[in-house]
Amino acid sequence: RIEEAKEIYGKALSACTESERDLDIKCDCFANRAACNRQLYLPEECVADATAALEINPSLVKSLIRRGQAYESMEKYEHALADFTLAARLAPNATIAYQGASRLRAFMNKYDAGNN
Repeated sequence: RIEEAKEIYGKALSACTESERDLDIKCDCFANRAACNRQLYLPEECVADATAALEINPSLVKSLIRRGQAYESMEKYEHALADFTLAARLAPNATIAYQGASRLRAFMNKYDAGNN
């Protein structure tokens, strides 16, 4: 029921105001809708929603990881690496962020070695 959840998050976003309380709700809705977009294989929409969440809360680790995963699927490896690296720095126990950063560094090093 991911598509239904995505629609509900969109409705919740439309109902939000610019109040401090609603900013927290908006951040959560953007972050959760980004997760829906990731599950629906919509990486561009995932990036847009994760970015919107990060504009409200720049240290939201889940959004950094989701955006990094979406960037990676779009072959935007430098952007993905930046997101995974920041997520790992902000949350030292975020294994998925460390794994993503390590995977991308290895891939990029191999790619660079093959092009030199």
